[in-house]
Amino acid sequence: MSEYGRLFKAVRGVVRWFTPQYRIRTDHDLPTPSVMLCRHNNLTGPRIVMTWLPHAVRTWVFHVFMDRVTCYRHYVGYTFTQRFRWSTWKAAIAAKMLTPFVVNVLDSMRAIPVYRNSMESFKTIKETLRALLSGEQVLIFPDVNYTSTDKEVRSIYEGFLYLERYYYSKTGKHLPFIPIYLDHDRKEIIFGEAICFADGIDFYEQKESMLDLIAHKINSPNN
Repeated sequence: MSEYGRLFKAVRGVVRWFTPQYRIRTDHDLPTPSVMLCRHNNLTGPRIVMTWLPHAVRTWVFHVFMDRVTCYRHYVGYTFTQRFRWSTWKAAIAAKMLTPFVVNVLDSMRAIPVYRNSMESFKTIKETLRALLSGEQVLIFPDVNYTSTDKEVRSIYEGFLYLERYYYSKTGKHLPFIPIYLDHDRKEIIFGEAICFADGIDFYEQKESMLDLIAHKINSPNN
């Protein structure tokens, strides 16, 4: 099992002092390796799960945040100016201060960069597969509209499902997908039962139903 770096552990320790504690709840065995899935919910999901999950995981992170040049450009060109409506000069100052910290924390977290360009997306699959074959757990927040705070996620990306094909071809075993639901009233991180593709049915025949099932379970406390 992987370990986080010292910087991430220190940051997590500070965050725990200032945020309500979430308990882990599950009635099921959690297989390893596996892919865990949770709503992003405008950063609420990553913040809570990464703060209170007791063991290390490899988390998918948009690749722009893992390089200083692209991270700075994203903050100035989108996050601070378009989302927060800051002036360009204010966004540039904030981005210059924040970028090195964010990049270093994500590196210490051993995050896996996610590329949305189809030509580069295989880099994500390759590194994720390497982690899974090493017995690690992977954490993914698949919301298409990651800024949404609606009670139910409308749509999720399907790309992560292709990990099943590569994992099965390497191991002859189906890859477990574990849904996570965040109960903010009870302050609980609820792990559902692992979901796997079925034997004897073509991947493409199951893909849409698997995606719908996962989307339902990450929105339901009865997962």
